Amino acid sequence: NNRRVITISNAISLISPKCAIPIEFGVLQQTPHHTKESEGKNLIVVKSIGISTPSKGFCLPLWIDLCFQSAEIYIRPFTKCNLYEWCSSSILQFSRLNSKDSSSLSLTPDIWTWTIRDSNCSVVCEPSKKGAQDDELRFPAFLSFDCIDKRLMSTKKQLKKGALTENDVEISNGYQIICLNFFSPLSIRNILPTSVDWEVSNCITTATSKVIKLVDGSSIRKNQNRETMTEALSPGECNFMIPSGGGEEVLSCNILTMTIQVRFRCTFDQSWSSWVLLNPESSEYDNLNENNDQDTSKRYPRHVNVQCRNKNGTPLTLGVKIVPKHFLSSQPTQEGVTNAEMQKGFDMILYNPFCIS
Repeated sequence: NNRRVITISNAISLISPKCAIPIEFGVLQQTPHHTKESEGKNLIVVKSIGISTPSKGFCLPLWIDLCFQSAEIYIRPFTKCNLYEWCSSSILQFSRLNSKDSSSLSLTPDIWTWTIRDSNCSVVCEPSKKGAQDDELRFPAFLSFDCIDKRLMSTKKQLKKGALTENDVEISNGYQIICLNFFSPLSIRNILPTSVDWEVSNCITTATSKVIKLVDGSSIRKNQNRETMTEALSPGECNFMIPSGGGEEVLSCNILTMTIQVRFRCTFDQSWSSWVLLNPESSEYDNLNENNDQDTSKRYPRHVNVQCRNKNGTPLTLGVKIVPKHFLSSQPTQEGVTNAEMQKGFDMILYNPFCIS
């Protein structure tokens, strides 16, 4: 009666411990009948194979490897009604390597391996037709990921060459272990003792003026919910404010191409706080940099105090802490790429700057 159930999975692990929104994974297998013509007729579709949550990761099923067919892995934010399409480019590719031993002029057996496709470690998912139809409420979702573990386990074995050569040769038969960590561009955490209303915007600077365009917020989530009649990505409260101890994942901002600003208020009868610039340019940061340090990584963590006032003019001060999610500075810096361009995401924490004990 003492039985054990053993589940055998792939060595490719996909996790999202710091993203409150579940991530859905799909596979596209390129069968012998896969052609460019079939792609145009939408005969080839991505098949959903699982999701990852903050508490539970996902390992690719072993049957993908055992099919010995070229395959690609795609991702998108998981929603009940599929509000987003699959990402525009795959994150992983399973393909065959035809290696050749030039010293013995003999072909080694085909080795199937996984490779990371997107060198930028960032993908975009366009909104689907099931989402909001108003252009003011349709925003793409940006997701970033890191390769936090990548190893190659190699062994040596003898191979009969048959007619190619009389002697046996040694070949390397390896298998990769890859672990990818997924996260959103911006996470907002509220540790205030009250709920917080919030808005995220993109500041578009022209030659004559600045244009503020909202890309997310409690009002946008509320309107999206009303139009699609489905739950938002992370509803929180019925009015889509961030509750005390809660948080929101913002997917509609691109850290590399947008100038992201965030503002808050605690009640609807209060005025909005001033905009908090998420990723300031060097010229704007020099005024806050006492040491005039040009290293982008030393700008963070950054603390900012903002105020919102009620209808009587009484101010309420909120503390905002901005922490980078990850820097690529630990990896070799690519030529011509600055530290600011390698920034992947931010955590924004709301707290009370005054504490009486």
